[in-house]
Amino acid sequence: MTDDSIIWRCISYKSISGGMNWWRQEVMFDDMVATERLSAYCATLGERGIDKITVKRLGTLSYVMENGAKLGFDKIRSGADRISKENKIHKLEEY
Repeated sequence: MTDDSIIWRCISYKSISGGMNWWRQEVMFDDMVATERLSAYCATLGERGIDKITVKRLGTLSYVMENGAKLGFDKIRSGADRISKENKIHKLEEY
């Protein structure tokens, strides 16, 4: 990645059934993704059964790093998780 890479905020939703009469959209993941990795990220979400993705352009990598606090870089949507955080968690089977 270079400083010119565009960073996107991707919030994904999955439809949850509550019975015969209602459906709701539950927030699943809230990640910051570079343009170069956006297609692979969408493929990962597709494998996980995600129904809807909202994508917002945040700016270049250097801009996002300088202005992260103003953009809400540290805060994720309530109820969501980050796929990058899952990759950092080691499973007990590995030890």
